[in-house]
Order: sequence, then structure tokens, then C-alpha cells
Amino acid sequence: MNVDNVVQYPSNQTPSDASLALMEHLFSLRSLPLQEHINELADLSLDIQSLDNLNQLAILRETAERQQLFERFQASSWFVQEGGDYLYRPELLRSAPLTKVVLLLKETLTYRNWNDLLQIAHPHYLSQLLERLRDFAEAKSAAMSK
Repeated sequence: MNVDNVVQYPSNQTPSDASLALMEHLFSLRSLPLQEHINELADLSLDIQSLDNLNQLAILRETAERQQLFERFQASSWFVQEGGDYLYRPELLRSAPLTKVVLLLKETLTYRNWNDLLQIAHPHYLSQLLERLRDFAEAKSAAMSK
């Protein structure tokens, strides 16, 4: 220990590519989607919640592609290395920042086989992800008054 009561640990660990990709997006406002796109997806998620997961995913992907929502998100390595926590423990989504929610939505909607993804994910993963997305949407009454 030194005089400042700080224990110096040698840091030979470099951040993973996944962590670097996430950090790049977390600190870039350009990576965030437009509020109107978040609002549209959030409203749509309520309209389609009675559908099965595969149909919900298809409708959401079509909308996200039309919006070009994922144009600036290239974080597949983050999803593979660290995003799985959210797949298996969707309660973590309750405090996830918008950037992670969008990254998870992107990776979920562009996953090559939704059946496989839904089999390994927690049964409440998709509903929790969409619920968290709705947390970032403007209330309709507030949006209409603008």
C-alpha cells in the first residue's frame, strides 16, 4: 500500500473486444436511436403483445429495418461474450441503459435462428426486453402536446 492508501494492482488485463464495442456505443450519442423510433417500437410492442414470440419478432424486425434502427450498431461480439447474462436473467433488464437495450434488441431481431434463441433464453426475456424499451418511450400524452 502506498501513502494514499491505494493498493496498486498490476493491470495486465486489456478490455475485451466486446467491452470496447459496448464502451464505444455507451459513450456515443450518435448511436442512440431517434426518440420517435423508440416510441414507435414501444407502441408496436404493446399492440402485438398477444401474438406469439416469433410473430412479435418478425413484426419488430420489419419495423426496425424500415427505421434503419441498427445501422450504427455493430456489437455482435459483445452479445456473444456478455449479452447472454440478459438472456438468462431478464431481471437485469430492469436497470439496463438504453444503449444496452438497443444492442440486445438488435442482436435478438437479427439472430439467425429465433427458435434456437428462444429455446436458450429465459421465457420472459422478450417481454422484459420490450418492457424496458417502453420505459424509454415518451408517454403518448406528452408526445402529443409537443
